[in-house]
Amino acid sequence: GRDDYEAECLVCKAGTFVSVAHKGASDLEYHMSSEKHKKALGGDSWSAKLTEFLGTPGTKAEDALAAADSTLPLHIEEMERENNSLVEVMKTLDSVHTILLDRRAQNFMSLTVKGMLADKRKEGLEEGCDAFSDAVRRLYSHCIDYLEMWMASLQEFSCFAWMALSETPSWSDVEACITYLIEKGVEIDDIRCFDQFNNLKKFVEASSDEEEFQHLLSHQKWTKYFLKAKAIECYSELLKIAQFFFAIPSHSVNMEWSASFH
Repeated sequence: GRDDYEAECLVCKAGTFVSVAHKGASDLEYHMSSEKHKKALGGDSWSAKLTEFLGTPGTKAEDALAAADSTLPLHIEEMERENNSLVEVMKTLDSVHTILLDRRAQNFMSLTVKGMLADKRKEGLEEGCDAFSDAVRRLYSHCIDYLEMWMASLQEFSCFAWMALSETPSWSDVEACITYLIEKGVEIDDIRCFDQFNNLKKFVEASSDEEEFQHLLSHQKWTKYFLKAKAIECYSELLKIAQFFFAIPSHSVNMEWSASFH
């Protein structure tokens, strides 16, 4: 933005600024849901045009089209979970980003959609089919650009990704967090933390084959570890890291991002 209290929307035309001070979250939410922003993103109008071209609303053709691509809605459902932490948000964004990059690179369309296009071409609608294919590619690109805007705003917290405990963390991952927290004024005893980290590492390795553990949200995994530890001396420094990170609100990120894709 023009100062520390504004953010520029990279989707709308240049010079569109949104306040991020005080009640900035509500201002940002309002902007994301505005017709101006939706029109700039192009998601609503393109989605309607693409669906209308392949199948009349309310018909089996439209149902087949919707069923052919349920990946994004499933990820949106993950984003909207109320008890998500920022770890889950970042993982979901990264997953969707990878999927969209792969689809754009391969000009992916499901077999169902390709079959519908083939039928339309047989009807002599070559120009419409070509326009549809171009619109799909543009839609992927716009979604990727928009997604990367969100990911850039969360890059500051990338050093905490290991806290998902989806795999055995390394000490270098933890060191990056300690450095970040010290810069924020949070004192961490790295010597004591190293010993505590080794205990955590053993716990994660022992739990890696437990399906129930792997399906837990990140804060639930940490809670399970802390409850299993014998005394606070065994995890005091790790607790400081967890308290800082899980205090970062993710709800507004979930709501604003997913609302713009609905």
